Amino acid sequence: SRVPANASNFSRIVIAAGGPLWPCLMGSLLILASSERRVWRLSLVALAILVSLSTAVWVHEGVATYMLPTASIGLVLLAWKGSPSLVRFMLQFIGMLAILSMFMNWNYLFSDEANIGGQIIKSDTGVMAENSIFPHWAWALILMAIATAMVGVSLKLALNHSSPQGR
Repeated sequence: SRVPANASNFSRIVIAAGGPLWPCLMGSLLILASSERRVWRLSLVALAILVSLSTAVWVHEGVATYMLPTASIGLVLLAWKGSPSLVRFMLQFIGMLAILSMFMNWNYLFSDEANIGGQIIKSDTGVMAENSIFPHWAWALILMAIATAMVGVSLKLALNHSSPQGR
C-alpha cells in the first residue's frame, strides 16, 4: 500500500473504503446524469477521459491496455453520434454495471485477505478492520449499506426528475 506510515487510522479506513465504494459512487453519478438531458453527452465524454487516464496510470499490460482505450473511443463515438435515447440508456446501463461491480465481488468484500498475483494481502475490509474495532465482515455490511443507499438515492432522484410528477 502507498499510504504514508504516519496516516491516521481514520485515513486508512477512508482510503480502503474508497476501493469498493468508488465504482458505486461513479455509477450513481452516471444514473443521476441520465436524468438531465443537457449533460448526457458530456457525461459519456468525461467517463471516456477518466477511463483513458486511469488506463494510462494503472494498466500496464494485458488485454485491458487495448480494450479500455477502445471502450473510451466507443464512448466518445456514442456521445457524438448516438441517439438521445441510446445515450441515456447507456448512461444508466454503465451506471448500474459500475454499481453492481461491488456486489459481484462478494467473496472479496467478506474476506480478510486476498490473493492477488500470488501474493496474500489484506483486503479492503481487512485493512478497515485492522484500523478499527469492527471485524472485516462488519465493514463489508457497512459498505454494502452505504452502496445500497447511494443506489437508492440516485435512482429515486433520477426517476423522480424524469417523471411528469417530478418536474
